[in-house]
Amino acid sequence: MTYTSASDLHSSFGNHSSSSFFRMTHSNVLIPHRGALSRLEGTEDATYILEILVEDGTTHELQFLRNDFDFSLRLFAIMDSESRGQISKATVKEFVTLRCPVFWRRDDDLKARGESSPTFEEVWCAVARCSASVPIDDMEDLSSIELGVEGWMVFCRFIALAQYLEAKRRFSGRHLQQTMRHRNAPRGSEVVVIDVPPPAAP
Repeated sequence: MTYTSASDLHSSFGNHSSSSFFRMTHSNVLIPHRGALSRLEGTEDATYILEILVEDGTTHELQFLRNDFDFSLRLFAIMDSESRGQISKATVKEFVTLRCPVFWRRDDDLKARGESSPTFEEVWCAVARCSASVPIDDMEDLSSIELGVEGWMVFCRFIALAQYLEAKRRFSGRHLQQTMRHRNAPRGSEVVVIDVPPPAAP
C-alpha cells in the first residue's frame, strides 16, 4: 500500500480505539510496527500514538505531533525512492551515516575506550525487538527486516534519544573541564558569577 501525499497517509489512520491492517508486500520480509500507528481523537492538534514493547514485557505509548509525523514522512518518502512503502536496512544505514553524526561520534568514543558496539546495529535491533504489532523474537533473523513508516518513526525517536544523550555527555565533559580549570587557577584570579533566579512558589 503506497500513499501519494502526507494527507493521504494522515487520513488512512483511524481512531485510537480502532485497529488498522496493513498488508505486507513480501511474505519473506518482516516489517516491525506495521499497523501500530493510530490517530488520537479529541485533541486540538492531530496527535499520533504508537505502542511499543519495553524490556519488562509491558508496553509504552510513543506520542507524535502532526509536525513530527509530517517530518518523518517526508524523510521516509526521500528514502523510499521506489515507492514500495518500506525501506531496507542498507538504505537507512546510508542515510544515518550521512545525516546523523551522533552515530559515528558514539562509535569513535566507544573505540577509544576499547569497546566495540556499533550504534546503528544497536538501534536497528532495538527498533525491531520493541515491535508490539509484529512480534520479533530474539532468535529471529534481523536481515529480513525492513521498515515501514511506523518503524521509521520509532527509529527517529531512537535518533533523538541518541542525540540527547550525546549532548548531555558533551555538556558534562565541558562542565568537568571548566571545573578542573577553576580548581587549578590561582586563588582570586577568577570570579564566577551565577545569576540565581528567585525561588518559585511551591
